[in-house]
Amino acid sequence: MAMDLVRLKRLQMACLALVFASIGALFVVPDYMGIALGVFAVALVGHLVVTGAIRSAAPVETGRPERRLRNVVVIAVIAALADLFFLGPMLSIVMMGFAVIYYLPRALIAWKAKPLLRLRLAKGLAVFAIGLAAVELLSWDARLGRERAGSVIAAVERYKADNGSYPERLENLVPGYLPAIPDARMLVSAPRFYYIPHARGAILMYVVAPPFLRATYDFETREWHEMD
Repeated sequence: MAMDLVRLKRLQMACLALVFASIGALFVVPDYMGIALGVFAVALVGHLVVTGAIRSAAPVETGRPERRLRNVVVIAVIAALADLFFLGPMLSIVMMGFAVIYYLPRALIAWKAKPLLRLRLAKGLAVFAIGLAAVELLSWDARLGRERAGSVIAAVERYKADNGSYPERLENLVPGYLPAIPDARMLVSAPRFYYIPHARGAILMYVVAPPFLRATYDFETREWHEMD
């Protein structure tokens, strides 16, 4: 029985590793998204099945609910703040997945021990909710950035229509075309717009997801592009 339990736990860890590897593949090799999603689904189902088998074979663990829940919440909040101001949604998405593929199966294992079941469900819900809140805030901030970029672009185009050329700096738009140069984003570590004039036009750029992902608008082609 002990040997079977060890093998089941190894298989559980292998499924968990495949889940995280497939999530990483979605970002690293998006051309193979279909394969990555398939591996994710199979590994997740396998993880849940193996966890159920472990639940039937292993004794339920005990612990101290209040302190552990508080620690999990603190760590999740720190990770969410890192996403909001430095990293983009990366850690928050991982946290949401972790809540589903780690805390939910562990709650199933503790089905007969109600206090431990409630603790693990509370951890999973807290981590998922904090991650989801961070992702939603970043989505709102991204929409805000595009709206503010639109107002800057419109002001630059009006300046060109009145003066025959693009401004050398965004500051030239104040106060005739804009009351002030707005920040591009509220929640990232590099919130300002970057404006680069050139011979054929100009480029407007701002940080979408630090440290590298940027959105650029080409005034010559009037098209948006993303670069990292």
